[in-house]
Amino acid sequence: MFDTLRPHTAIGVARTRSCLYSTDMRTLGTLIASAVLAFVVSLLAAGLFLPIYGIFQGGSYNCLKDGIAECTSMIPFSALIYGPLFSIGGVLIGTPVFMVILAGRD
Repeated sequence: MFDTLRPHTAIGVARTRSCLYSTDMRTLGTLIASAVLAFVVSLLAAGLFLPIYGIFQGGSYNCLKDGIAECTSMIPFSALIYGPLFSIGGVLIGTPVFMVILAGRD
């Protein structure tokens, strides 16, 4: 009885190994996609930080008094100043969050 099960077991193990390899590669792809997505979102948040902060600052001046062009001109400056901080924090925090979201779709 055990001799008849061994060939089937060997085939089952081979299928399991190929399935595990496929799952590992899918997980690696999801990890890379979530890290890139977290980096892009953190740079977007860094660029929009100063304009939004300038609008909600509550002082006598905000960038909307000079027009929307004044607010949009602060985006590259904001990304330059806050980009490294937001990208490090965004990748460290955002990668696991996006990993859960992307893994939940499968």
